Amino acid sequence: MKKLAAIIVIVAAVVIVPPGITAADWSAPTANLAAYEAQYADVMTDYKRIRYGTESETVQRVKQQLRDLGFFDNRINTSYFRTLEIATRVFCQQMRIGGDGREITPLMQAMLADPSTQRAVSPGINIYTYSSTHDETKFLTYTYAQLQRPNTQRDASVGFTGTITYVSNEGSIQYMAMTMEGRSDWIIYLVYQPLPRTTRFQAGDAVAVFGVTQGSQSMPYDGMAEERLTVQADRIGYQ
Repeated sequence: MKKLAAIIVIVAAVVIVPPGITAADWSAPTANLAAYEAQYADVMTDYKRIRYGTESETVQRVKQQLRDLGFFDNRINTSYFRTLEIATRVFCQQMRIGGDGREITPLMQAMLADPSTQRAVSPGINIYTYSSTHDETKFLTYTYAQLQRPNTQRDASVGFTGTITYVSNEGSIQYMAMTMEGRSDWIIYLVYQPLPRTTRFQAGDAVAVFGVTQGSQSMPYDGMAEERLTVQADRIGYQ
């Protein structure tokens, strides 16, 4: 688990921290709050706080913005209830600005309106403790050859990048095939269960994956019949 945590945070530093935000203290749920408040100070005044239970066109706009970034996967309407609460909490957790999902702050709205805001890295709610390398700027991916080694085939915590080529949605679980490093013959199977109504991935998405290997196995889904190394994905993030 320690190894997986280390892998996770290294990519988090690469994917999540926007230009102008210095390396964060990843142990704190509000690590980036002050920096983001300073960055968006001039535009935050254009927005008003939105509370749980609100019905408004502003809520509809926020849902669309969260959906465009990969944080929300539900109907776009004017109601602020449970599904938007989850997506809001996930956004705040990923960006390290604090919040329980029960209100959408002016800061969050300013960030959502910024086209440079990073897309979703599939989150685990209420997980804040990470460790990292000394400079929080690099991560090493496993190559296909490394993943095929006998000591990696089962119960190894791994991280790697590639492109999703096939997705099968079975209830709340996604079964995916992905190619590694641009090679169509280097295929890995993924099993991933996103949080309710949040990020679901599609064929063609370029992603970074973190999870635990389950050994080589064939999966009984259309398009995924051959035996391949399977990974239980804990986190998947857009590249």
